[in-house]
Amino acid sequence: FQARRKQPSCCFAQTSPKLAPATPRSDMSVPRKPPFALWVENVDPERVDAKDLWEAFARYGDMCKPREHGARAVEILPDSKAAIVNFASYEHACAALKGLQGALIGKITRPGLAISWHKRQDEPPQKQAVPHADKGPKERPPFFGLWVGNVHASLVHEEEFRNAFEKYGDLCNPQVHGVPSVNILPESSSAFVNFSRYEDANAARKGLQGKLVGGAGPLRINASDLMQEYEQQQQQQQQQQ
Repeated sequence: FQARRKQPSCCFAQTSPKLAPATPRSDMSVPRKPPFALWVENVDPERVDAKDLWEAFARYGDMCKPREHGARAVEILPDSKAAIVNFASYEHACAALKGLQGALIGKITRPGLAISWHKRQDEPPQKQAVPHADKGPKERPPFFGLWVGNVHASLVHEEEFRNAFEKYGDLCNPQVHGVPSVNILPESSSAFVNFSRYEDANAARKGLQGKLVGGAGPLRINASDLMQEYEQQQQQQQQQQ
């Protein structure tokens, strides 16, 4: 028995669909094996590429690997101006579906991404409640992610790496925010670190820039797309005042 690795793989491709895309679905019912596929609309190949999408969705957890799951992490469908994003975890797919709805990735303009469940060609429609769903819709609190470069999975000591960022403030709680606090991406030698407060994320970005931490580095730290969008919104509000 070979244990599956938890880290996602940077596997993506740009293809043209041989068949018309299946109708997106809103939910699923019987637990099944991955891939757990999301149908993503408003994906203009001239404004966003597969790498942009992969980096945005990989923040939410494990994505598919072709050898393990028989599906690429991201497939862009240029003729449909859409993409299929495949997760290895249903919970992580649910979090991405909620967290990136309407997101502006790459050079995409408003209304942003429109995300729904994608029905696989080989199975009938099914229904499944979102895990931890209650009587009413539950809004996730915001989070602020940092992209961190020069993080080699074979060299980094994840606990020391995490502790270095935690010194600046509270990291995300997966059960509360729907995203992992630290997500190391071995194929791109990078990681995402998600904070619950913007001020803490910004302090960590400045304080750990260029540092050697837990076998990783010198760190190259940038704000995630969503954090950059938040900063732009704050700047616009300050200019209007």
